Amino acid sequence: KRIKYLSIALIIFTSLKSIITLITLLASTYNVINYVRIIPFAIILLIGVIIIILTLKKNLYKIISTILLIIIISFIWMLLNHKINLSKTSDFGKYKDSYDKYVYQLTELKNDYNIKTFTDTDEKIGIFYFGMADRKKILYKNGQLIDIETKEVIKNVDYKDELIVPNEYTVLLKTKNDDIITIYENEDGVFYSENGNIEVITKGSKKINLPKYENKKYSEVLKVLLQEVLFNIKGDLPVPNIFGYKTAWYRDTMLGTMVLEDTENTRLLEDWVKSIDKIYDLSRNPEIEEADNLGELLYILGAIKNDRSDLVQQVLDEINAKRNEDGSISGMVDGVIQTYYPTAVAIHGMRKLGIESDLVLPQTDDAYAKLTWYMDERIATTLNQTSQFYPYLNWAFYHYSPYTPLYILDEIYPLSYEAGDLSTPGKIENECFVSEFYCEKQLYLAHMWHASEMYLLLKDIKSED
Repeated sequence: KRIKYLSIALIIFTSLKSIITLITLLASTYNVINYVRIIPFAIILLIGVIIIILTLKKNLYKIISTILLIIIISFIWMLLNHKINLSKTSDFGKYKDSYDKYVYQLTELKNDYNIKTFTDTDEKIGIFYFGMADRKKILYKNGQLIDIETKEVIKNVDYKDELIVPNEYTVLLKTKNDDIITIYENEDGVFYSENGNIEVITKGSKKINLPKYENKKYSEVLKVLLQEVLFNIKGDLPVPNIFGYKTAWYRDTMLGTMVLEDTENTRLLEDWVKSIDKIYDLSRNPEIEEADNLGELLYILGAIKNDRSDLVQQVLDEINAKRNEDGSISGMVDGVIQTYYPTAVAIHGMRKLGIESDLVLPQTDDAYAKLTWYMDERIATTLNQTSQFYPYLNWAFYHYSPYTPLYILDEIYPLSYEAGDLSTPGKIENECFVSEFYCEKQLYLAHMWHASEMYLLLKDIKSED
């Protein structure tokens, strides 16, 4: 009889791993019964106690053996359960909960602000961009990881189920064998996890700070907006969109820098600041010096650690050279001569550096005064430059005028965009392999200025919980 009991015990204990795996898969798929994985341990403990009672004659041995069994089973339970809870590769349910939270917040955001979409889509494109800051830029689409620069397929997974979780910077794939593959990005890099083996896809030279935004109403949306800003840092170069732009635009970068300040990520642009060799970005045209660049560059230099007093002095000299009799400065901005906007931005940049300014803000709006929502000074103006093609203008103006229509993409990810036209530099064809639909619509997907304006409007809204 004892041999039979010991044989049964041996079979049960050797089956423990398979039982745990089965229960864990159920628990991860149906998160509501998360603690059902304790059942196999309870069964093992119960059977073990029965075997002890039947095989041992002395009560003292029975009591000691039962206590030891309880301790051993409890230790194994705590160890394995901890591993299971930490595992990124098996918990579809956990990520589905996070995804649902993000979708709920995104829906709530659309309702709260009556947000419109550039164009309605019957089918979501199902993509995700990996590669924040100076990491390799990678597109996930249809089970493939594609190097955006070379179009080389890095990974190709034959999958039957897919879950893209933008707010976790994660894509989960369930294979036909029910294995779970997790592709994720965190502070250290982009990783590919399969069957417990973790492969590094790309790592940058700088660690990234990714806040959790506790107690923020739109915490999950903020995570995605930050990711869209960081994705558009190409190497050390901040660009409005990596597909359509090859140079930094100081206007977009200043707003992006505000996001980096809020998230303690300004070090990501330190190398770029060291390399700046001109006070105008000249990005629209090598012959066009846009006057607002002066203040924008000053702000960037004030926010990012650097030793560029030479550049600061060049900008201050240029501001003095442009000074009008009334104490303002004027110059070309987006194709027209403006005064209020470049003067306001110059004051803003000088204040960031702690420089006392004697510039005088005019009381006439050239059309862009509402872009300077970050200034304490406000001007009475009814001018409203709104456009579904350039949605960052609308999000900026909303600080002044809450009735301004707001636009995002009709997608789970990305949220930000810019609509291309004949005046937009770059080639939309660079992005066509990402989405033929948006290529035909002439849209750049994920845009630094748009994502930044959204982020800066939403970041201080506290959760009502």
